[in-house]
Amino acid sequence: MSDYAVVNPATGETVKEYPTISDADLEGKFRMCAEGAIEKGAQDNFAIDMGYNGTVTNNAGVVLGETGAQEEAVECLRRAVALRPEHAAAYNNLAATLRDLGRADEAIDSYRRAIAIDPAYAAAHANLALASLAGEAYGAALDWCDKALDDDPAHVKALLRKARAAAAL
Repeated sequence: MSDYAVVNPATGETVKEYPTISDADLEGKFRMCAEGAIEKGAQDNFAIDMGYNGTVTNNAGVVLGETGAQEEAVECLRRAVALRPEHAAAYNNLAATLRDLGRADEAIDSYRRAIAIDPAYAAAHANLALASLAGEAYGAALDWCDKALDDDPAHVKALLRKARAAAAL
């Protein structure tokens, strides 16, 4: 018995079972991703066992960032967007991490990539507003907030950022 299995929906047959991965093993695999220790050939073999794809790599990058390993998170998130270039959330997460590192121009580029992939991605619009606020571009911040609110009228961060931008004008 495994914790996870891929099942053929047509036949109900189990195609692949995935064993339990301990937290320590999973953390080690995340670190290997961040450190670039997994080469392309190893990635191909590793992909099946870990579910190694853009989503898993994105999640690993988020975890690394939340634990304070920002530079490692950037590397992992760059791998995530390389593995899955259509993953808007990975670009948004990369941008947030770059922003936290003070790399505003790179962050803005990544936010824009997220929006290019998903024009209705309210969080990326709201995060561009935050970047605009940091750069004291209050008019631009208002515009980004309006776009976020067009996509999600109840987006709390966009509402708060819009109020900050309006107060600063």
